[in-house]
Amino acid sequence: MNSEYKTPGSFFLIVLVILTLFSIKSFGFNLTDDFKEGFFWQNLPINLSVVDDQSFEVERISNLEWALEQAIAQWSLEAPQLEFWRADASVAPNTTGVNIVKWDRDFALSTGLQGNQYLAVTVRRAVIPFIAQVEILMNAYYVNLPKNDLVKILIHELGHTIGLDHSEDPSSIMSAAIRLGPYSNQSIQTDDMAGLSYIHTEMGSRQAGTSSDPAYWELRKTQEQNSSTALPSCGTIEDINKHGGGGSGSFLISFVFGLLLAFCFGKNFHLGLIKIID
Repeated sequence: MNSEYKTPGSFFLIVLVILTLFSIKSFGFNLTDDFKEGFFWQNLPINLSVVDDQSFEVERISNLEWALEQAIAQWSLEAPQLEFWRADASVAPNTTGVNIVKWDRDFALSTGLQGNQYLAVTVRRAVIPFIAQVEILMNAYYVNLPKNDLVKILIHELGHTIGLDHSEDPSSIMSAAIRLGPYSNQSIQTDDMAGLSYIHTEMGSRQAGTSSDPAYWELRKTQEQNSSTALPSCGTIEDINKHGGGGSGSFLISFVFGLLLAFCFGKNFHLGLIKIID
């Protein structure tokens, strides 16, 4: 009579399921503080114009115009039923009352952000309770970037214009750190689209005055005619590491797997085993 311990397939299945569950990244979209406080655009789409600054080569302005159109198209491709943005004709410097995208030679002075790791900043201004104007300031240090990298940056900044904040998912286009170059896998993720859809629905409710968000009604109570305010800016940096990062999922896999191994060794591998007697 021989005795031996064998591990049934069901045990391995359970372990596999546990590891799979912990490997799933549970990221969600984030909203900007001002959107959470009740601010919203009174009318959509947001018309955006590139500033035609004569101090830059014509090609650099044309690249920015092309990138803006492509960035809008990328969002529209994911959600064709939602029209948030429209590219307008370029405008001259110092044009007032329009939403602009521009190369900024004095980026640090304009934004207060020191260092060339900053790619762009989106500045929103409000007349309570409305988001009234937006400026996307592109760091002129990166004026020679390939057009596809400009598209990626502008997809990100467009998200900020309507209330999407930075995502904790390193593969998301709304991640705070953008990886440049042809090998970056960052793109519009399901969570980004869920955020866009939520904002569209909630913004429609605010425009119609039917929102159930308490913050919106609290803001309306404090509304003063022509009361202007500067809303928080959203800065975007370049991810100089050029990689996707492990995320929380990788850590959890290692942690759980380590616990399982420790428990198994502590029990002399009798965990989940059945005794087979021949």
